[in-house]
Amino acid sequence: MERNKAGSRVAVHRSRSGQASRPERRRSRQGPLRAAFLGAVVGVLLLAACGVVSPGPTVDAPTRLDASLDFEIELTQGAEGLSAGRRRFASLVGQGKPVVLNFWAGLCPPCRAEMPDFQYLHETNGERVLIVGLDVGPFVQLGTNEDGLRLLRQLGITYVAGTTADADVVRAYGIMGMPTTVFFAADGRRFTTHAGLMTRAQALSILEQIW
Repeated sequence: MERNKAGSRVAVHRSRSGQASRPERRRSRQGPLRAAFLGAVVGVLLLAACGVVSPGPTVDAPTRLDASLDFEIELTQGAEGLSAGRRRFASLVGQGKPVVLNFWAGLCPPCRAEMPDFQYLHETNGERVLIVGLDVGPFVQLGTNEDGLRLLRQLGITYVAGTTADADVVRAYGIMGMPTTVFFAADGRRFTTHAGLMTRAQALSILEQIW
């Protein structure tokens, strides 16, 4: 105990060795720690300003085809560098240009009527849009796949065309009548569906919205 100027006793907390108590020692260490922390923050900011700190992962990944709309397609004829054979439809969309998926059948008169217009789009805009004809005749009772191949030859169709063994494709795409045409944007999003015969002007009008 010590006395102050007024003569009152004042307690002084010291250890037996005469050193400051633990709270006083803790406060004495906070200064250097705070300085070190601030120095680290300033260092990170300087690195970021100089471009040394690497950016975080990219989150703007391109949109792809919805999994429920994917199916295996057997290409009976290829185009645009695509060879015939089996592949997933998802591998055809989201590749940088729109895709027009046309559901048709070999014994479908409206399908026959519109196919020359799709051929025209293929010949004039093949570098900007991929036309894919899918024969679903066996699933809608409008001919066999052989009927479909015969129709392609008769009309001189050269755009990508094929068949599928997946009967669920008709349900997945909500096909209520023939023909039906589905438009996909360049990033793989399903843009719109047109039921019934489609003219060249109608197809171009839709494509102008996604080109």
